[in-house]
Amino acid sequence: MVVSMKSLFLPALFAAMAVVAPAAASEISGQWKLHSNIQGHESDFECTLTQTGQDLAGSCKSGQLELKITGKVEEKKLTFQYKTDYEGQELTIVHTGTLETPAKMAGSVDVQPMGVAGEFTAIQANQPAN
Repeated sequence: MVVSMKSLFLPALFAAMAVVAPAAASEISGQWKLHSNIQGHESDFECTLTQTGQDLAGSCKSGQLELKITGKVEEKKLTFQYKTDYEGQELTIVHTGTLETPAKMAGSVDVQPMGVAGEFTAIQANQPAN
């Protein structure tokens, strides 16, 4: 029986990809504590995020308010958004940032269509606040 290097290499490559892919997907997935400051107005949310490939989904809660989020993750850069209502006007709150460590992300917040900006930080729920 003749076995080529190609026939040995491909199964090994696919096996390695299967091990690496779930690890990358779990970097963002989980419970997060999100803090934002938008022009002096601070808010805190408990978020549940799920990353599937480059897609990000989940929800964030603060008191009785629960917001559905959607977004994208590409390597260490991420963006996610949710819609909310302020005095009868629908707003889209867009977070753009980076994963600074596997347990911390930070970046900017843009309130559309108002053009108001701020910043956010988030830590995994099981991590101490810094």
